[in-house]
Amino acid sequence: MTADAARASRVRVRLERVRLDRVPVATRPWIVVCWTLTAMLAVVLLWPGLTDVVAVDERTASHLLDAFLAPIWMRVVILVATAGVSGAAIVRELLRSAARDAKASPVRRELTLALAAFPALSLLADRMPWWAIGAALAFAAAELVAHLGRASRARAARAGVVAAAAWLVLAAAQLAGAPSTGWTWAVLFGLAAGFAAFGSYYGIQRAAESRTRAVDVLFRTRMPPWVVLAVVLAVALVVVLRLTVLRELFSEPDPTLWSPLAKESPLSWLHAALVAGLIVAAGLVSTRRPRARLGERRIAGGLALVGNAELMIGSGVLLVAFLVAVPLGRAPLPDAWVAWVPAVKLAGVVLVGLSALLPRLRGTAARILAAISAAYLLPVTAQGALLAAGVELPQGIAGFAATPVQILVLLVACALVLGIVGVVREGVVSAGLVLRLAVVPLIAVHAGWLLPVAWSGLGRWLLVLGIVAALVLFLPEPDPDPARRGIELLAASAAQLFAITVTTLAVPSLYDDGTLVVLGLLWLSVTVVVSLVIETRPRDGEAREAG
Repeated sequence: MTADAARASRVRVRLERVRLDRVPVATRPWIVVCWTLTAMLAVVLLWPGLTDVVAVDERTASHLLDAFLAPIWMRVVILVATAGVSGAAIVRELLRSAARDAKASPVRRELTLALAAFPALSLLADRMPWWAIGAALAFAAAELVAHLGRASRARAARAGVVAAAAWLVLAAAQLAGAPSTGWTWAVLFGLAAGFAAFGSYYGIQRAAESRTRAVDVLFRTRMPPWVVLAVVLAVALVVVLRLTVLRELFSEPDPTLWSPLAKESPLSWLHAALVAGLIVAAGLVSTRRPRARLGERRIAGGLALVGNAELMIGSGVLLVAFLVAVPLGRAPLPDAWVAWVPAVKLAGVVLVGLSALLPRLRGTAARILAAISAAYLLPVTAQGALLAAGVELPQGIAGFAATPVQILVLLVACALVLGIVGVVREGVVSAGLVLRLAVVPLIAVHAGWLLPVAWSGLGRWLLVLGIVAALVLFLPEPDPDPARRGIELLAASAAQLFAITVTTLAVPSLYDDGTLVVLGLLWLSVTVVVSLVIETRPRDGEAREAG
């Protein structure tokens, strides 16, 4: 079979997995609804200028309760899509119960049903009582249908319809004059921003850990040492250019970060040497004893939560304020919690570091990731906590935490030394490790710029098309049982619709956000380097990964 024929065969196999004639009839309408709404939002996101009309009101941009300016058609489209997510999610959970699936969870089912209560609560908070009654009746109907009678596909479909109806009532209320700057939109836009920021951090970190074919060349051990040295020298030249004539290539904070010699505290170079030394040592050890792939997801998720602590805590405060506003119509929004964010980040990093001591992580990549990330982030977060507490450090100590660029410079220097050693004594050092120590840090220090890029220009095209194509690319091999096959396809379709809905909601919050870049540069760079430098065992046990 030729290469073209093999590729065509793989495409056919992938497309076979999304055939509707192989799933139960009761499931098909919901799958089609998810696909249709996904396509609709894809058009909205990719049509030039359509999302430009959605923005944060400048008068509220510095407050937690931001007012989002969105035209009525956009609000209705988003709510219709959310209705599809809510209905499909409930159908999926009830279908699992009907199929007596071991993965069926009563707790998850109730939480999914609770999503249909939001329209009634938000309409009450916005003081539209008659519309709130209509949404509450739809929610009550969803609860009754979901709990009364024998578990069946028909009951699941009916519950999905009435749950979606609650969101459609909220959409209709927009046409009747619901405020575009009310609680409904403050909560939806705010939570979407937090979820999208967390997802961006977590996604980039997990992508580094999964190691796609694009970086396979960096793990080749049999390469001519002079080729490796030539690549390292080229990277070193790029680093020198970025430190000098190309320093202004990006906007702030990039020029400041790429001025490491301007750091006043010599302690920052000691910190950078410590982190770089740990990375090099871990890489050298892993070339002889590759680490097991276990627990990395949890470490990556914990780092993403800690890095986005301000958004996570802000989302919690917003939800509490929203629940208070339901009976009162208004709610105070305290801002004292903002002062505690640096301390929360410091505590979170300490917990991540302590997790490296867990016995179950012995010999795993997760232990190395947690330990080195904590070694880098502890001084960074301690520095932030001290500044927030108003502690003035003496000259020479202030700014004691290393920047990612300082660590990059030292790693490239180490790669250069190891590259020369490899030329002098071939086979002493892994060629792949030398390449990774040079190339990966240069890529990683720019990882933060991927976060806002995903929401604009070509990045948005790639993001949206990736969401659309994910259904075909990543859907697992279908279950031979048609009922379970239908549940899997519906779950994947609902997840796809959820992802693109969150993307649509997050656009005004995350578009070209400088804060997001700073956090990305500080929190992603070193963790991405660690994930890509260390060697891990083959992925045959990855399906059993607990993390």
